[in-house]
Amino acid sequence: MAQKKIRSKQKKQTKKMARRTANPQYQDSLFRVLFSSPEKAIELYNALEGTDYGPDTQVDMTTLDEVFFSDRRNDLSFVIDTHYVVMAEQQSTKCKNMPLRLLGYAARTLEKMVPDTAIYSSRLYPFPIPEFYVLYTGEEAWDTDLLRLSDGFLLRGAEGEIPENSMELVVKIINVSYNKDNEVIKRSETLEGYSRLIHYIKENRKRGMNKEHSIDAAITRCIDEGYLAEFLKNRKEVSKLILGSNITMEEYGQVLAEDARLEGFEKGRQEGVEKGIAALIQDNLEEGIPEEQILIKLIRRFELSEADARGYYEKFSK
Repeated sequence: MAQKKIRSKQKKQTKKMARRTANPQYQDSLFRVLFSSPEKAIELYNALEGTDYGPDTQVDMTTLDEVFFSDRRNDLSFVIDTHYVVMAEQQSTKCKNMPLRLLGYAARTLEKMVPDTAIYSSRLYPFPIPEFYVLYTGEEAWDTDLLRLSDGFLLRGAEGEIPENSMELVVKIINVSYNKDNEVIKRSETLEGYSRLIHYIKENRKRGMNKEHSIDAAITRCIDEGYLAEFLKNRKEVSKLILGSNITMEEYGQVLAEDARLEGFEKGRQEGVEKGIAALIQDNLEEGIPEEQILIKLIRRFELSEADARGYYEKFSK
């Protein structure tokens, strides 16, 4: 019953989010504008992969224009050298659901690239290799440089296997936060300028400046240092890109708070499961039931792997 109530509340929240038309992460729209030309897309790809594609390389921009996944548009998508369809998302906060999000973008993008009649043909239709990136500007360190769609799969036990006829999507996380030793941003003047601008805004906010002043001061500093100078000349338009959000920070904070609440619920649920496991083990030991039979009960009742069941038995049988 409790699970149904939680799912119902999550559905209501999802519907509420779907009605929003703004993006709570201000870097997204600025990033999209900066790298939306073929020339800048080539520059970005060379920086990410250390390649040396020239300005005459064929590039087709495939970024989705329509709103997709509620209030989200994908940040950047392009085909380079006819062989790779690159999908890059800029993030200032850690989000382990990026593979799931990019899966939706990839499906929509490929659907637009492949003719309707081709998918019904007996002849194999070739298409560019999808590559997925998260360009991260946050301060909290990741404990991995790859995210996999399969990380979110519901497995039966810790050692559950993924069927051969399943699917996978791997996202490469690349840190583009400003740091004088960051080799990736050094390969792209535009990416370094973007990274510096975001970094300077954050620094100014930490010093107590309000949003408008922190942005204006960061723009001035970048122009003085020669980064994105031409782009930043129209500072009013740039400020709109950064500040342009119909969603309030209070609403965004509510979303984060809900994430924290659900995380707390999951922790509590796990603690409840462990209490149930401990009680089962103690009750069966008091009744003189052999270890192997207790393990079988644990595996069946709590859907544990044999290794997990033995681990819990060793933990709670003492």
